[in-house]
Amino acid sequence: MLSIVKKLREELNLSQSKFAKVAGFNSFQQVSNLENMRQNVGLGLINKMVNNLNQNGHEAQLIVKVRINGKSIRLKI
Repeated sequence: MLSIVKKLREELNLSQSKFAKVAGFNSFQQVSNLENMRQNVGLGLINKMVNNLNQNGHEAQLIVKVRINGKSIRLKI
């Protein structure tokens, strides 16, 4: 399974170092840890990435799809 962090970084065509800066991470090492699944990616971290990407000129939004009793609910966060 490909990491969501890696998917986002590759979509933006950025190095780990540049992605760390625009997505609000402390270092490229944190990006590497997330991409290699040595560190978990939670909803809060994804929300932080989306907010930072927007602040740095990249149009991003977080939409969560939840399935309950066979019905899908989309939540825009």
